[in-house]
Amino acid sequence: MDDETKGVCSVFAALILAGILPFLAKFGLQTIPPLLFSTMTATIAGLFTLLLVFITGNQKDFFTSDKRLIGQYIWIGLMGSGLALLIFYYGLSLTTVINGSLLLQIEVVYSLILASFILKERITIQQVFWSLIIIVSVIWIISGGQLITQLNIGDLFILMVPFFWQLAHLVAKIVMKNINPITVVAARNIFGGIFLLCIQLLFAPNQLIEAMNPLTMVLFIAQGLVLALGHLTWYLGVQKINLSKATAIIIPYPLVAIALSIVFLGEQLTYIHIIGGAIIFIAIIALTRIESLQKVSG
Repeated sequence: MDDETKGVCSVFAALILAGILPFLAKFGLQTIPPLLFSTMTATIAGLFTLLLVFITGNQKDFFTSDKRLIGQYIWIGLMGSGLALLIFYYGLSLTTVINGSLLLQIEVVYSLILASFILKERITIQQVFWSLIIIVSVIWIISGGQLITQLNIGDLFILMVPFFWQLAHLVAKIVMKNINPITVVAARNIFGGIFLLCIQLLFAPNQLIEAMNPLTMVLFIAQGLVLALGHLTWYLGVQKINLSKATAIIIPYPLVAIALSIVFLGEQLTYIHIIGGAIIFIAIIALTRIESLQKVSG
């Protein structure tokens, strides 16, 4: 199997895992408080990837004395896992998996905005057009196709999550020029887990004792492994294939989450979800193609 095929298979695995993540989260949130679930998910994901750091011999990069690198690790963990995971779980506890998985697609718009203001990249008219299409589609899904009179706070929380992901990605891209992705994923979840554990001990320490039963432990471990393996398969995939191709492959992951939520959670898929989701997917593919052509011409 050549590197191209390995890369495609890895990204397909990331697609499946990305679809399972919100479904499993919603399933667990029916009985587990969002703070506890996010804390344990990040902690278990961090411990699992830290084990991989030792297995692959990258522990020196993780246990570094470089204060700048430690600061970057903390930033990636706080933004990419700590705050993002906590807000995501709280949001998902107040909305549906279908809404949540579709609304996360606004991440590509945040990516363009941050690239423009922070990286000073030039944004084209086509990118602005397709970004507006995504924003309008997101608003349509949130409103249920009607005039917005009352917003679902859960949907608004979900819309915040990709922004924190992008803040983490900006620093992670710099770090991964010299550091193995496995180490970066471990740092993201370990430091995110430490942040969440501090919040947990400060505001709801009793939850740690009350939730220690076999069923919740299985859910914690399953969700932690799904999160960690999702990050790893994605990073390993983009190491072997073009980023635009990997993005195009992983775009349909909400379809996995939607299918699982309909079958196992009894959620209802409406024509608004179908049309709005289709438009968002088309717009993301168009933006990915524009970015790919810009890199070729550049």
